[in-house]
Amino acid sequence: MKKTMLTICLIFVVASAGCTSLMPHPRSWTKREKIAATFFVVAHTVNAFTTEAHQDYPDMYYEMNPILGRHPSDMEIGTYFSLTGVATLLVTHLYPELREPVLYGYGGVNCYWAIHDYQMLERDGNW
Repeated sequence: MKKTMLTICLIFVVASAGCTSLMPHPRSWTKREKIAATFFVVAHTVNAFTTEAHQDYPDMYYEMNPILGRHPSDMEIGTYFSLTGVATLLVTHLYPELREPVLYGYGGVNCYWAIHDYQMLERDGNW
């Protein structure tokens, strides 16, 4: 789990640095957009943690994401969350009008699933 989360965090840091310094700037990020990006990154990372925690109990839980399949490996989870996180930040960087709606929307979906996963793990005494 530590390796997976370290990979996810490292990719997010690199992507964030790339968005701020290496990519062309259609428009600078506002304070509100930076808050939306922070919300998204936190919710996406927490969702990755809870998704990975579910995989420790394959007889009790399964993943509902059709891209990941029912029982993804730690590497698949890390790759999926890293790529989708970076892609989301890249798209919202290049299309400023999508920043807040996409980041809050996708962040909200991640938040919902992270809470759902956590509640299941806590209810069954596995957290």
